[in-house]
Amino acid sequence: MAANKMPEAHVSNDTTVTVEQVPIPEPTEPHSIVVRVHVCGINPKDWKMPAGILTSISDCPNSGDDIAGIVHSVHPTVKNFKPGNRVAARMALFAQLRAAPGPFLPLPDPQPSSEHVSDDSASPALIYGASTNVGMAAVRLAQASNIHPLICVAGSGTAKVQPLLNAEKGDVVLDHRVGRDELVKQIRAAVPSNAKLTKAFDVVSEGESWMTCASALDKPSHLLITLPPAKKEIPTSIRQTAVMAGSLWQELKSTSGQDIGDLGFKDAEGKRWGSVFARDVEGLLERGALGAPEVEVVEGGLGRGVESALRRLRWGKEGKRFAVRVVEEYEGV
Repeated sequence: MAANKMPEAHVSNDTTVTVEQVPIPEPTEPHSIVVRVHVCGINPKDWKMPAGILTSISDCPNSGDDIAGIVHSVHPTVKNFKPGNRVAARMALFAQLRAAPGPFLPLPDPQPSSEHVSDDSASPALIYGASTNVGMAAVRLAQASNIHPLICVAGSGTAKVQPLLNAEKGDVVLDHRVGRDELVKQIRAAVPSNAKLTKAFDVVSEGESWMTCASALDKPSHLLITLPPAKKEIPTSIRQTAVMAGSLWQELKSTSGQDIGDLGFKDAEGKRWGSVFARDVEGLLERGALGAPEVEVVEGGLGRGVESALRRLRWGKEGKRFAVRVVEEYEGV
């Protein structure tokens, strides 16, 4: 391999992966950092985008996102990171090195968990799809933020969610397979009489999930969805926001010209929020407050490894989290 080249994986619509040699990136943009990727996470959207299923997101043959690695180089405007720092980031690429403007999350050495004390007043929240990768991350963040009661909805993965909950504070996990009407009744029964359910995160955003959330929420309220466009059947008293990571860098707009709803943060709000959130998560990691989710590391690198993990996500029924080791000298990242 040429000294100025690096491997980069491209995913096709049939979830086959080819590895190409491309120029090594440089941190030419202000506030940008180049990270040598050691491990990359694998998400359902990483096969859905090339397959043309996620039409709300622009075409991208290299669809990876979540990485952990070591800072390789930084732009002169970067003050808080230097080469050698361990970091995690959301960067759209399956590659050995990646340049991006952040936000970046420092990876501290974990410490023993310490109790997080905050307001104990009831502040219920609903998470639909709690047994998915994103759902379980939301459950962990909610627990670390002392949001209770946490009303979770799952299916066959109910057993995975239960250990994360605090029954003494009213947390429950409900099975969506009881049917929509019964599920709405069970959700409402879990809301304390002295509180209102005004926050919901619909991780699934397909089928009847969003209508179930809308039916269970008090009004006015806020519903987060993962798949735009906004659902026209939902009453205007419920604010809808699509959780779009791209809005951490810039305000997102519909590429079709159609109004597809709120696509995350506006203007520079995303950069400010991402910076604050990264520091908060760093503190949670230092305290061990987020725990350690089970992840299967798939060997084979950017070629065989990425393809194997994506195919298992697309056609398998394992319900696992996958990460691919990009370099062997990963030093515990």
